[in-house]
Amino acid sequence: MIYAASPTENVYIFLLSRALTPSTTLAKKGWRLGLELLHHTDASLPSRAQTQLIKITCPDPSSLSEEGSSASHSRARLDHTISLAQQVVNARTLSLVGAAPLRARISSAAQRYRTDSFRLLRLLRGAPNSDLKGNLKVRRLQHEEECENPEPEPYDALSYNWGPQEGHKFIEIIESSNVYPMPIGPNLDAALRQFRSEHEEVFLWVDALCIDQSNLKEKGVQIPLMRYIYNHAQCVRVWLGGEADGSSHAMDFVEGCLDLSDFDKRIVNVVESPHWAALSALIRRPWFTRRWIIQEVGLAKEAVVHCGDKHIEWRKFASVITMLARAQPQLRKLFRESAGFKNHPDYLGDLSELGAIRLADLTDNLFRRMSDRTITGRHFTLEALMSSLGAFEASEPKDVLYAILWLANDAHPVAKSADTVIEQSLTVPLEDTPTLSPVAMSFPEDATFQATFPLRTDSDPKSDAGADDLRPPDSTQRARALSEQSRKTQFEMTVTAPMSELDRVAQSTVGGSVIDAKATLRRSSQSHDEPQSQKLPVLPQIVTAMTQQTSPNRPRRLSVRSAKDDKERKQAAGDHLRRRLPKIKKGRIVVDYGKEILEVYKDFLELAISQSKSIDILCMPWAPTDQTLPSWIPQMNRNAFGLTSSGVYRRVNADPLVKRPGHLGRAPKPYDAARGRPANWMIPKDGRSIFVEGMVLDKIKQREKPAWDGIIPDQWMQAVGWDDQKHSPPERFWRTLVGNIDSAGNAAPIHWEIACKYAFAQRAHGGSIRTSDLLLDCPSTVSEFLERVQCVVWSRRLAKLEHLGEESLCLAPGKAKKGDFICILYGCSVPVVLRPYINGIAAAKRISCQHAECPTRQTSQSAERTKVHYEFIGECYVHGMMGGEAFNEKRNRTDYKIFDVR
Repeated sequence: MIYAASPTENVYIFLLSRALTPSTTLAKKGWRLGLELLHHTDASLPSRAQTQLIKITCPDPSSLSEEGSSASHSRARLDHTISLAQQVVNARTLSLVGAAPLRARISSAAQRYRTDSFRLLRLLRGAPNSDLKGNLKVRRLQHEEECENPEPEPYDALSYNWGPQEGHKFIEIIESSNVYPMPIGPNLDAALRQFRSEHEEVFLWVDALCIDQSNLKEKGVQIPLMRYIYNHAQCVRVWLGGEADGSSHAMDFVEGCLDLSDFDKRIVNVVESPHWAALSALIRRPWFTRRWIIQEVGLAKEAVVHCGDKHIEWRKFASVITMLARAQPQLRKLFRESAGFKNHPDYLGDLSELGAIRLADLTDNLFRRMSDRTITGRHFTLEALMSSLGAFEASEPKDVLYAILWLANDAHPVAKSADTVIEQSLTVPLEDTPTLSPVAMSFPEDATFQATFPLRTDSDPKSDAGADDLRPPDSTQRARALSEQSRKTQFEMTVTAPMSELDRVAQSTVGGSVIDAKATLRRSSQSHDEPQSQKLPVLPQIVTAMTQQTSPNRPRRLSVRSAKDDKERKQAAGDHLRRRLPKIKKGRIVVDYGKEILEVYKDFLELAISQSKSIDILCMPWAPTDQTLPSWIPQMNRNAFGLTSSGVYRRVNADPLVKRPGHLGRAPKPYDAARGRPANWMIPKDGRSIFVEGMVLDKIKQREKPAWDGIIPDQWMQAVGWDDQKHSPPERFWRTLVGNIDSAGNAAPIHWEIACKYAFAQRAHGGSIRTSDLLLDCPSTVSEFLERVQCVVWSRRLAKLEHLGEESLCLAPGKAKKGDFICILYGCSVPVVLRPYINGIAAAKRISCQHAECPTRQTSQSAERTKVHYEFIGECYVHGMMGGEAFNEKRNRTDYKIFDVR
């Protein structure tokens, strides 16, 4: 039993153990043990009220006889049980009893968050080893002038990795006269101690403390405000963790590398290899894999990196690690000469894939900024961001999308709260463009929360009673007049439409049966959330009022930033919103943590395909690996690089063919297999299908072994008839190996034919070609060729097609099989491999028997023929068919289909 006490309350927590085999005797012993514990409790209480965990001296249950022998005759400490109980209490129970001040306040006084306010932690001063103490204060957004909550004090925002939560760490949250011990993880505990001052209070925004993470409704409203919170913080404090693995030396090393002349010496000096290894370990810390850090650092006006007692400005840190990535060729040579690292040239792995490198490259390019770091615009589409941020993970799968919504220039997030979708207010917190933030929220009146109890009620001069009241004043007074049984949330709301109506707008799809190629699919010119049969609900009343104030004949176009007074500012903002309204409708995504994960991903794909008029996103991995998702949701197990057990990135797959190498934005696609035809598609609201229009180009007739680990099997040369390597390679072969383009997406240079011949001549006894081994020592031209080969063939297999003839060559996914279809889908820049299924069975595996009693027998009247769907296997390269050449030939009408892909 664990006991905790205060002057007014006693809390008892029992850990009960059930026998593996039910037994009346054991049950009786258990009950006697419980009664004995209660009987001896009074003698074990502390002399004065304190919050503490106490081991109770209790009898060993095995010593109790069936006749009920007295426990006092045989006592033993149940250390193991008590230890287990302590772990349970610290890790779980205290989050419900005496350790959840947010829930306590919500349940005790019916207080609710509104979307014009947020919490701040006031971290009280203290000695380094003293207990952490603080208050949670409610402050309004600075642009919400009508909100009654006070403006926020100057504050810093914390960016950190949650890490393991066990460790029995707490912060005492003081509210009025109550003290709530709130459990926190060891990493957050270390960060708060690092940033706490011994002399003054510090205001911080910390997600784990300032948002009730267990409340999905609150998360749905507060997470959209994070962009504002980080953008308006004085500084974003990046906490990498405590000193470990030479991190202090690594932080000093970064400072030294800012001297460029010194940097050039360091990348060739073998003595410096331990420092490079330490820096590599530092930028592999878990913080750099968090998806939320892109927003947290990207929106920061100023950011500082902290590791232990060391710190450095983020811009300086980012400059050094980007130079590190560009120096990888020199560092490979350096480690090849380093005996202390086993002369391993690839000891650091592929640095360009590290989250730290991606973050450093990305954060300064996400936005258009003024000289004072004010954000004036966003550079990248949501599709470009989703398809390029595979190095960043999220513990919540929905955050793969939600963590980056506010960074995209074509997405307009809408907050959802309770049964209402919250529309956007006309606010300009980040740029001179109306951006989307919620204006009101509602919780259902019958919402219930776990009751909690303070463990201590010591009066504290820092308590500031009532300072963190989350309700409007009038509802606060009304709530106090209610009894505990009838106390409910009451305050005014500003909403635009019931959830059901907006959900139909945000998630609607064009209906209709898919019958043939003329069936009604969604054309790319139509917005995913703008069906012709429905109209978008109007924006909040504040928007209407602003629009009405706009004069249609004004002599000049105002901007929010140049407006002289409130009237002009409202006029300019309303006018700007009216011009942007079609785009806002088109990019709306409702942030709803209550949705199923597939529905969230559908929201993204509908937006991406509608905006780009392309379905190339189906070929670029972005979703967390989940076997329950349909095949057309591209998962991260298809990513080009994977993280090894040693924490380094190594290539595991080829690069996506649909993306121009080295480009993040909407760069011209390297291929155009569909010859510019826009996507014709539909994602039904219910079900697991996407319907896409296209044609069957061919079928796989013969396949060779895949190029696992970049090793090209010797069977590939035999398949193309290149038996004598003294002759030049067949042109179609070497061009297929590189996808017929170079590393910049331009046409493959003719001299790569010579490089190919040289590389294959290095094979031992005419065996397979190991591209990674050859890259260690080869001429620069050959190295350039082989690096491109790896990008294209890694884990893909060479295949020949049935109808295009013996000269046809195809690079297909490793899982492709004989009989799979090679298809060209409208809106997809490369051919794809689809596997047909008939009645749920792969078509290639079905045996069609015409015996009258055979269940596989098919006739012209068989309804089973119509039950066909396809599995999306992946993209492929078909030599001579990457530029729309398939449309030059006359084809049968049966080649054109609407594919039901699942």
